[in-house]
Amino acid sequence: MLLQGQKVQMEVHPDEINTVAVSLEDGITIYAVAGEAEEKKLITLQRSIEEDKQIISLMQVRDESAAA
Repeated sequence: MLLQGQKVQMEVHPDEINTVAVSLEDGITIYAVAGEAEEKKLITLQRSIEEDKQIISLMQVRDESAAA
């Protein structure tokens, strides 16, 4: 995705926010975030994904410890 003029890799699917598909010269398609409100939404969604992954990881560690 293109966020504030920089290409970034996020786990949020482009359909979750308002984006514009942009084809680069090298043939890669990126998705530009359309507006400041959508940028905030993207960051919020990405944080939620990261928090969920952290919770799952902690639960796995707990389960492994309980099984030992």
